[in-house]
Amino acid sequence: MAEKNFRDSFVVDTSLFLTQHIRKDNEPVENTVDRLIDLIERADRKDIVCYMPPSTYNELMEILDGKIEQETEDKLKTWIVKKSPTRYEVKVSGEIMHDFVEEMRKRVDRGLRLSEKALRELEEMEEEPEEEYYSKSDVAISDLRDDYKEALRKGIVDSREDLDLLLLAKEMDATVVTEDNGVLNWAEDFGLRQIRGREFPDILEEYTDKS
Repeated sequence: MAEKNFRDSFVVDTSLFLTQHIRKDNEPVENTVDRLIDLIERADRKDIVCYMPPSTYNELMEILDGKIEQETEDKLKTWIVKKSPTRYEVKVSGEIMHDFVEEMRKRVDRGLRLSEKALRELEEMEEEPEEEYYSKSDVAISDLRDDYKEALRKGIVDSREDLDLLLLAKEMDATVVTEDNGVLNWAEDFGLRQIRGREFPDILEEYTDKS
């Protein structure tokens, strides 16, 4: 049997199915997912395969729970190929890990400064908030959560699902498909081909029309 050409392979992220950029006229999630799976099925029949790590697939199914019909869920199970990366075999540059540790150190420092700022602002807050069920502490904590998430998580790989996606794509020499800027940034560092999720339906159409 001829070896599969992994350049016709894509590793897809949850954000592909959830981004507003591929919806038509504010269509329901069910319709968007169903339309995208139909494209993936057509591509698969021409040896263009879409993979997803099990961790990422499980995350997607949790998000879509109650939002899609069983038939659509069955199509997802059929046409998205689940494969775990061989984590102990995929090699990642030491320079990438060095940069990651340095970046996280800077972000943790930024998070500490935000926490200190939130405490100072709470002490200086003179009036109780207008909302009946909110205290000054509730307002300070809510603002800190938003700022903290922005400082520590935006633009970086921050979950097992994201890392599995990158490792699988590197292992298979496949193209990463995502709307997550952190994953896109790291895909570039990994030397991986990458496509924004919003571009993927048109690319699949072109692939299948030419094949």
